[in-house]
Parts: sequence; structure tokens; C-alpha cells
Amino acid sequence: MVHLQAVFCENLKAARKEAGLTQDALAEKVGIAPKYLGVIERGIKFPSIQMLERISDALGLAPYRLFIEPSQVPGMSKVEIVSAYNRLLSERLVREIKTTSEIFLTADQGKEETAETKDS
Repeated sequence: MVHLQAVFCENLKAARKEAGLTQDALAEKVGIAPKYLGVIERGIKFPSIQMLERISDALGLAPYRLFIEPSQVPGMSKVEIVSAYNRLLSERLVREIKTTSEIFLTADQGKEETAETKDS
């Protein structure tokens, strides 16, 4: 798990508790399964941008606040916040591109093998 994701997970859990919500209650407000929220809080999966908005709306927070280290809040500029958020998005995009490429390559290899079998 990357550092920014760890900060997000810690802040999400803290914000949920501060709002007096259980995982079940927050999941219901967001419209997701409690198990999925638990997976997000533990950093096993990372939510999409749309899901981030739904979670932050349910908590009554601006989404960027979930990415700020508590120790950095007073001295962190808007530029630093946006930069940290952009790094997070870039890392996610790279992972998604790699996954998508692997899926397509695997599918193409399967088609080639099928075509070779038919030709034989």
C-alpha cells in the first residue's frame, strides 16, 4: 500500500468514528456492502473517484480532506494537497493500465492459440 493510500485509510476510519458511524451505518449511507467498506478501510482495495465522492458526501467532508495527514493540515497549502491527490490518481491510473493491458494480452494470446488449433 502506498503512503497516501495508508493516510486515506486512516483518515476514513477516523472520520467514520468521529461521525459516530459504524461500518454498517456508513456503508448503508453510501449504498455499498459493509464488507466492501471494510476492505477499503484496510487498504486492500482503493475506491474509484465516484466512490470517493459518495463516501465523502456521506461523511460530510470535502474529498481532499481524506488525503491529508493530520500532522500536515495546518501547514499544507492547496497546491500541496492537489499535488498529493494528483500523485494518488497517477499511481492508480498506472495500475489500471497495467491490469487492462494484461487482460487484453491474455485475451489476444487465447485467440491466437484458438486460430492455430483451427488451422492445424
